Amino acid sequence: MVGKVTWPARFILLVAGSTWVGLAYCWGGWLQYGRFLQTWGYSLTALFFGAFLVVSLTSSWLGSILSNRCLRFLGRHSYALYVIHIFPLFFFAPLFARGEPSRFSVITRALALMTGVTTSSHSSVLLIADGLSFLAVAYGLTLLLSIATWYLLERPFLNLKRFFPYTLCIAAPTE
Repeated sequence: MVGKVTWPARFILLVAGSTWVGLAYCWGGWLQYGRFLQTWGYSLTALFFGAFLVVSLTSSWLGSILSNRCLRFLGRHSYALYVIHIFPLFFFAPLFARGEPSRFSVITRALALMTGVTTSSHSSVLLIADGLSFLAVAYGLTLLLSIATWYLLERPFLNLKRFFPYTLCIAAPTE
């Protein structure tokens, strides 16, 4: 039975993934908005991840990769990561250039003061350092805040489940 399920899923995974990568390559990136994404793009994404789920559940090596401790840790905190990620991005974005040399950036100003190099002479290197430092600050702070909210909010509420027993109701068969 497993073989009968996995070959269509592997085929869908291959076709959907190839189409995804091909379209992203042709367009120079995955477009966030537009008629294609709003119609076919979401369906293509759902097919890809549905097939990925079937393949990962039937494959022992892929299942072992996905049950990695780091991935399980991120999975435990994924909702908090989703909810909180916008706040560090929103609050720290004005401090970084984010790809435009004309914008103010804490990193480029600090490097210019420390090394004496003007921002115009090595702008591409400074922009890369600025972008990487923005990602490190945003991801690091998002992860720390999500861990804190998990321990301060989610875990105490999950511990309250023991006070609310539930029974599984099975409907009687209808004739």
